Formats: sequence, structure tokens, C-alpha cells
Amino acid sequence: GTLSVGTPDGEINEEIAITMAYRIDEESGEATGSFNQEIAGLSGSFQPSNADASSKYFISGSIASGQFSGSLIMQTSGEDGEIVWAENAFLADWGHVDAPQECLDGNE
Repeated sequence: GTLSVGTPDGEINEEIAITMAYRIDEESGEATGSFNQEIAGLSGSFQPSNADASSKYFISGSIASGQFSGSLIMQTSGEDGEIVWAENAFLADWGHVDAPQECLDGNE
């Protein structure tokens, strides 16, 4: 499917093709879904001040009980002598948001 994530001011304005993986909890019978993937870059006007040539962007999310949550992170990495490091910075995250009715129709 296609995931759209944006802010009213357009600083974050992403539209990403995702593949949601679903599993059924054997005890409750509840279906949960999740995804995690790298995106090529940011489409909105927001540019993190600590971004550099090593910066990679990842978006992840999950849906359970009809509620969606997820995050957008930037990962930077580098070397300092013999030490290699990576650091994640959360650019956005969202908590359990009720899915629009049209998303629930036929997907309960």
C-alpha cells in the first residue's frame, strides 16, 4: 500500500510505498501488522541540522486493534579511528491513532 505522513506546514511530507506484514496472535486471534523500511530521502521542507552525507532515513509503523503508530528516524554514522558508530535521531513519531473508517472496511 501507500503510506502518507505529513504535517500541516509541509515540513514532513512523505508518501511511501510500503509492504505491511501481518501476523495472527494465536491466543487472541487478533491480527497485527508492521513495516520497517529505508526511504531515499525526505520530501518535505524539513532538513535536520545534523544531517550529513552518511544520513539514512527509516520509517516504521504498526497497526493493532485498529490503531496505527510509528516513527520516522534519521541514522548517521561515521568512523573515529578504529571505532565505527551509528546514531539514530527521531524526527517524528506518532501514537495510537484511530484508522480512518475506509481503512477498516473489510479489514477487521
